Amino acid sequence: MIKFGIDMKKFATFFIIIISLSIMISCNAKKETPPPQKDIISETPIVETEKTNPEQSWKELLLSSNEVSTEEDIEVIKAIIETALENNGLEDLQEYLETEAIKDNVPPQILFGLSLVYGRKGLVKKEYKVIEKLEEQVKQRPGIAFNLSLVYGRKETLKSQIDKAEAEALALLQGFISVTSEPSGAEVFIDGELKGVTPFTSAGLKEGSYSIEVRKEDYINVSQSVTVKAGATTVIKENFVLLPGRLTVNSEPSGSSVLMSGDKIGITPFNIPEIVPGNYILTIAKENYIDEILPITIKPGETKIVTTALVAITGNIYINSLSDGAKVFLDGKKVYPQIGWLKKIPTGYHSLLIQKDNYEEKRFNITIISGKTNYESGNLERIALEIPYAKIRVDGKSGDWDNIEPIYEYVYGSDPFPDDKGTDYKDFKIAHDNRNLYYSIDFYDPPSSTNKIYYYTINIYQTIEGVRHDGDLHNGDIRINHNKQEQSGATFIWENGNFKGTKDTYVRGSTCLEGSIPLNIINFETDNFYISCLLHANNDNFIRSEYVKVILP
Repeated sequence: MIKFGIDMKKFATFFIIIISLSIMISCNAKKETPPPQKDIISETPIVETEKTNPEQSWKELLLSSNEVSTEEDIEVIKAIIETALENNGLEDLQEYLETEAIKDNVPPQILFGLSLVYGRKGLVKKEYKVIEKLEEQVKQRPGIAFNLSLVYGRKETLKSQIDKAEAEALALLQGFISVTSEPSGAEVFIDGELKGVTPFTSAGLKEGSYSIEVRKEDYINVSQSVTVKAGATTVIKENFVLLPGRLTVNSEPSGSSVLMSGDKIGITPFNIPEIVPGNYILTIAKENYIDEILPITIKPGETKIVTTALVAITGNIYINSLSDGAKVFLDGKKVYPQIGWLKKIPTGYHSLLIQKDNYEEKRFNITIISGKTNYESGNLERIALEIPYAKIRVDGKSGDWDNIEPIYEYVYGSDPFPDDKGTDYKDFKIAHDNRNLYYSIDFYDPPSSTNKIYYYTINIYQTIEGVRHDGDLHNGDIRINHNKQEQSGATFIWENGNFKGTKDTYVRGSTCLEGSIPLNIINFETDNFYISCLLHANNDNFIRSEYVKVILP
């Protein structure tokens, strides 16, 4: 049931009181006699009696009131209606008035009386329509004695009541949607159409299902389906969540730990597909490297890429006396020392390997300390070579040596004295035949009688307690000299601080110098010894030297 804003029962009670008061006033007041009026229908003069006969019917009374010009006229019509009500004739009066109201040129008191009957019964809409018709006819028939100002106020009141009643009735047939959000200012879409921003309340909606979407920049959109019921408001409250960001972290070297607010979250390269926007402290750390601490800001919907190169905590390695042609490996990777230096090595434990063909390799376990230098020797020892057996003719020719591997080879073009002959060594070979030890020095540039070299020296050193020759002469060490001036060879044996001399056999050929000494003069306690070949100039200043460990079968 539609409930109007005015309680009609209360209104009727109030209306009866007003009518009663009006009748009482009308009965006691002195009524002036108005000038003669013409009937609004017949245009004939109306003969007015001094007072109404109470036994007259309400129809006769109503027709006798042929004008509505004053408040008194209104009170007369109201009294007629009250009389009909008291005599249980209100329904008959309504029927009569409704019949007369549809006729042409209907008197104003008929329409006005019908409006009052409708009002008495609470039929607001019908009352309003009758007053509208009354107003229209009065405007079309200027001769009618009707004061429109008497009904204007009533018309507006009725219009207001009708509008309110219709709105209330419509509200009973429709529902509403109310949307609030935190933060506010979000756009509200109903069935895909933008309707407003939060806080938001929709206009009246028919019953049924609706698709609701709430959007705000930098936040995740929220959508849902709701059902609207007549006379009810569907309430939606949304707490927005910021759009997540994305974080990618790369580092050099990779494999670094990524920490956020002190907690380890991953290893580079590292990716977080969804991260809450905000400010963070990012730490990238790796052993033996300086930690990189980075404050970052993640914005809603942003992909943040962090790339950094860590600075190593380093020390150095210096390899002194590094053998020519040696290969150096650090932690299994080949490296290339610069004048013996390996720099900027991360702190911690490392392995160092030095290798060369036919040489004893060297291995070192090294602890690198920040800012410190480790010094290691790179002087490699030749692997002990077994002296090959061969029949050698000491004739200054190299043919007998063709199938014998040299114990030392020299690089072509490394001659320190390119303007002299006999200074660019090619190789040095030795052999034996169980009686003699043979040797051969082959040249890229064979010696001549005019070169400036004084002599070539071949040294044979015994081992001392199984280790390499220590550089000093010991009893039994042998030196073979080839003096250019004497054009002869001499073999000396060191004994108690002096050399004991003996002659050897030698021949200076076109490309090589070869010779031999008896094996029986090599009187060492072991079969291992070192042999070297030196090139001397300016008396004792040697140009080349190489120690090779050999084994005599």
